[in-house]
Amino acid sequence: MTEQTTTTPSPQAGPVTWAPSQTVCCALCHRPTARYGAPAGPLCEACRKERRVQYGV
Repeated sequence: MTEQTTTTPSPQAGPVTWAPSQTVCCALCHRPTARYGAPAGPLCEACRKERRVQYGV
């Protein structure tokens, strides 16, 4: 397995569409992401897409 050692500039965070009390930081890039509901998870949408590409899911 190879690790990605290069970093790419993070795109600007999109508009937050959930309540501030339901906002947490992404585990990788620290952009705001949802704590509850459909988009919830430890990763923001951009980081999830990167992981899907990385692992071929």
